[in-house]
Amino acid sequence: PAPSTPGMAGYIDADLLPPSDDDGSGSEVSVEDAEVRRRVVPDEATGEGGAGGAGGDKEAAPEYGKPEWWEKAYAGELSRTLAPQEWLLSYEHFAAQGWKRFLPKGGAGRLIDVGCGDAEFMRDVYDDGWKDITCIDIVDSVVQKMRRENVGRPGLEYATMDARDLQFEDRTFDVVFDKSTLDALKCDGKESVGRFSREVHRVLKDDGKWLCVTLHEPEVVAALIATTSKPERHWNLRSFVCEHELMEGDYTYLIVATKKVDAAKASSSEEKADA
Repeated sequence: PAPSTPGMAGYIDADLLPPSDDDGSGSEVSVEDAEVRRRVVPDEATGEGGAGGAGGDKEAAPEYGKPEWWEKAYAGELSRTLAPQEWLLSYEHFAAQGWKRFLPKGGAGRLIDVGCGDAEFMRDVYDDGWKDITCIDIVDSVVQKMRRENVGRPGLEYATMDARDLQFEDRTFDVVFDKSTLDALKCDGKESVGRFSREVHRVLKDDGKWLCVTLHEPEVVAALIATTSKPERHWNLRSFVCEHELMEGDYTYLIVATKKVDAAKASSSEEKADA
């Protein structure tokens, strides 16, 4: 495919930069240098397309936005070609980009993986030093499977939960990790993604980070997650790109969304609510 020309000034391409332990500011490279390209992604109306161009599969279009579809996939009733175990990238590939610097330093902090599926990503994060991790998925059978497989890892917890209705108190987590959950919810429409964004913002601590690994270009993600339900809530976004781990010529994005709250607007909203 031909290189795209996104509206943003550029992307920080960790594949072109050495891994760093700094604060993640990095150095920008141009869109042309990064050779950022569009790819086939799931369409929110039809579900057509798929990860890494999987839309060419002869099977029926995957309904990524439907929990019932995922239940069938995890039960082995559907081909895992359209729902690979380790979607987009492994922890090894994530770490090779220098992206571990977005996790709390020294293994500290609380992490949650929303839409974990049966991926081994968070198991590897745990084994690399982060010991307070919660993984959720809407499909109970896969949650039970992962709980059994990780019984020897205290602090790596699994729970059945909808990412759009998180059963946690406000400001609970330092990092929310999402590997294509946003992509799947996009197939269910903007309302689903909006609910997801609001919940992620709510459960993050102030200045906490949403690490969104996605098929979609940053401009698309920025528009999708703009709704946080309250005017004082917003995101500061940085965008990174690397080559897809398995698909030559394809790319995976990391959107680092930092939670921000405008105190003045928050105070104004509270005053209006009390009036």
